Amino acid sequence: MQYGTGIQANNTSNVTISHCNILNCSSYGIDSYFSSNLVARDNTIANTNVYHGIFITGGSSNNSYDNVVYKSNGDNSNGAGILYSGSNGNIGGNDVDYYSWGIAAIWGAYPQFYNPDDNGKNNRITNCQTGVMIYHQSYPTIGEYETLPAAYWTGNSIHGNGTDVSLNTDYSTYSSVDAIGVYWNGGSFSNAIIQTGTNSFVYGVPYISTDPWASTPIPVSAPAGQKAITLDAAGRSGSPRPDIADSSSTGTSPIVPLKPDSMSVGVNMRLQGNLHNAMNYFHSYLTRHPGDQWTYAQLYACVDSETLPSLIDFFKALPVQAAKEQSLLPANLYLDEGKADSAELVDNEIIGGNPGSPLAAKARLNNFYISLYNNNDAASASQTLIQVKATSNLITPVELQDAGEALATYVDPKTGKMPFGSNQRSTVSSRQEINGSLQNYPNPSNPTTTINYELPANGYVTLKVYDILGREVTTLVDRFENAGLHSSQFNGDNLASGVYFCRLTAPGVNEVRKMILMK
Repeated sequence: MQYGTGIQANNTSNVTISHCNILNCSSYGIDSYFSSNLVARDNTIANTNVYHGIFITGGSSNNSYDNVVYKSNGDNSNGAGILYSGSNGNIGGNDVDYYSWGIAAIWGAYPQFYNPDDNGKNNRITNCQTGVMIYHQSYPTIGEYETLPAAYWTGNSIHGNGTDVSLNTDYSTYSSVDAIGVYWNGGSFSNAIIQTGTNSFVYGVPYISTDPWASTPIPVSAPAGQKAITLDAAGRSGSPRPDIADSSSTGTSPIVPLKPDSMSVGVNMRLQGNLHNAMNYFHSYLTRHPGDQWTYAQLYACVDSETLPSLIDFFKALPVQAAKEQSLLPANLYLDEGKADSAELVDNEIIGGNPGSPLAAKARLNNFYISLYNNNDAASASQTLIQVKATSNLITPVELQDAGEALATYVDPKTGKMPFGSNQRSTVSSRQEINGSLQNYPNPSNPTTTINYELPANGYVTLKVYDILGREVTTLVDRFENAGLHSSQFNGDNLASGVYFCRLTAPGVNEVRKMILMK
């Protein structure tokens, strides 16, 4: 596949995507939204022009095995090679190179870095700005020392990155991540470049001293304009890419002892598929230790059709010691159950109870995806995204960009059309379409349509509608407006069916869009 938008698997299950070459796509290589039992295996995803190679949002048991995911455009390393958001599954045997983030786990994600079918050599993450990015109540297992067989958790190679692991550097609710049996820079955890937030730790002992990927060449030589990260004698990145600051002076590498907890029984039950008993084990533990945030993630990972109702009941009545981010999890569980309306109610309660907070911004962003992918309502999704962007300081730029890409590449399952996509104007990319262009939906309309536009700067704005002969029909906007997203509604109730044109004039913007009124 070349020059497409990538492969999407939304609200589905038991999909396997394997042995595909996904090259030069305008969006993500593989994009999954609240699907379950998805397997992405033995794919090559190269030169993805915009953002993530594999993007897994929500759902359970979604696995990424033996994929080669790399950027070959030195000017565009943005995004993550593999990104899990609020999802679980296994990530094993992947070769991830030249991304801003190699593998990322955000917003309640808990993937495990191993491939049970291929013991001994797991993921290689190298030449990335950040090898592993973790934040917002996410508890991935890079290597679990308590879990047998040991070969499952050895063989991850994380080295030669600007920062090897960034753990909760912006948020204070995270505690620790297990990263046992990893090959670090120079074969020693003391050489790893680790950045951690308050009260956060990376458990990296024992480690392995021999790189299991040593005989496998990096899939692409350093592309034009981009230097491969090289290691000095100590195993640190001495000559990073030009766009990566030398983080060796700011990163820390705490060598901490093995984690002294008793979770191995529950973890092993979960890994062996005995989810009901594992759920009961973690639930019992939390009644005695309600402040252990890591165990909430383990409990949340016990989801299947049998345990789902009990998990919903538990997470709807969280103890006060639970981190506030845990209150988002019932919405995810409702989506797993196919109840989008119930998920939206959970999000709305969070928005009303936590105004002006990052948690509320995330809940509103969740409603954006529900409108788009569950309700197939791109117009409502667009309006919700405008609200999210109004609080852009509360949400990460990565998540804003992901939402913009989702809207730009959305295909209405009823019409097969992309309401806000690049097929509307072949000279404008989907990113430009979302970030600086004139849009309207629905189009054709009967009789009203919502016109959305984004202003790059403050200034005086006019938005006018003309008929096919160039005669002015109405003026929708004639005022000073601030930079950012705006919208206006056009009502053609008193007009004849036909073609009309909407013209936006503002500082740095002079655009015309064709609209069809069909009664």
